[in-house]
Amino acid sequence: MLEFFDRTDLRVSAGFAVRLAKALFYLIYVIHVESCGYYAFNRFHGLNASDWSIGNQNNNPYIYSFYVATKMATSIGNLPHATNALEFIFMTVYWLTGVYISAILIGQVIDILDSKNAEKEAYKKLMNATLTYLKRIRAPEKDIDMVRTWFNHNWSQQKTLDENMLIDALPLKLKKDVLIDVHYKTLSKVSLFKNCEKTMIFDLICKLKPVLFLPGALICEKVSS
Repeated sequence: MLEFFDRTDLRVSAGFAVRLAKALFYLIYVIHVESCGYYAFNRFHGLNASDWSIGNQNNNPYIYSFYVATKMATSIGNLPHATNALEFIFMTVYWLTGVYISAILIGQVIDILDSKNAEKEAYKKLMNATLTYLKRIRAPEKDIDMVRTWFNHNWSQQKTLDENMLIDALPLKLKKDVLIDVHYKTLSKVSLFKNCEKTMIFDLICKLKPVLFLPGALICEKVSS
């Protein structure tokens, strides 16, 4: 199961959702183990031995044990009141163990959510700094709006300001293959390169840096001869 989560995390785009599911699985497993321990202790101590014990009237002892273990692990409270020293010791150890493990898992969930939003927050911080600078130098409002629109459009399309930086860690051969597979079809449509050899286009792809423009933006104007 753990290998399944690790492999899935590497293959899907929404890896944070897989990590959240993994943390939830751990939490349910811990509660399951504690519920089994609670039931085993009741079997040893005696079913229906006291008001704290699992009574004979419970048709499904596991569900009741899971219910009690969930309340212990999540610190909900309103637990069965212990009636003797052995029950007090058991409840104290179980409560401390459950709270400790739950705190670790909740911390993991918080880290997962923070890491999911960290990249977007850094992007927004850069966008806000750029817009603040434009306002400080008294740039025209239409230019500020265009810059804001470009940042938003770039995030929706690429979610990064430099896509080459994301693949710099790859070996040169693999990096070249990725860039060619992504950009060759687009670059080969340019009339300037239609009669060029593939090797030349491949070299251009590796040297050129992709730039994202706004929809409808004028990039260059064809001059009639």
